[in-house]
Amino acid sequence: MEQLFVHWVQFYQGTTGDRDFLVYAVELESARVLKNDDTCAMFFRVCIEVSVNRYINVVKRGSTINPYLHVDALSRLLVLMIKYNGEESNDAAKAHILKKILSIITLVLSHQHEEFGQLFQQKPFFRFFSSLLSDLQSFESSFQTAYYPMMMNVWCVTFVIHCH
Repeated sequence: MEQLFVHWVQFYQGTTGDRDFLVYAVELESARVLKNDDTCAMFFRVCIEVSVNRYINVVKRGSTINPYLHVDALSRLLVLMIKYNGEESNDAAKAHILKKILSIITLVLSHQHEEFGQLFQQKPFFRFFSSLLSDLQSFESSFQTAYYPMMMNVWCVTFVIHCH
């Protein structure tokens, strides 16, 4: 799963065109990542964990590499997956998918906060949510009536996390 995500990051670095995403979506489909909810949940859990770990490693080394590259790539992947999920007119399904994935990411955030305590790295999570808001805004016209429910889901999760 990690290799599949790293492959997406390579696509993301090259171009972020829809055609590249569609090629990648076929790769996910052939790897059977999206075959059921459990596998899909595991994929997104691995993606956020890899993104946070890459951020920590880049910052620790003091590298000039963008520490948020994987986080930003994950945000774009999520938005493109929602954009191209099923029928264009199925706005409820798009909002539902986002809500499920946000739940997974929030669980990872909560787990890492509990595990690392004072050493918890909040910046990659903050960057993910801000990138997600930006990416959703960029693709607003693709989501039609699902846009506002999706934005509310992101804002609610961000607010709850900020309050804790």
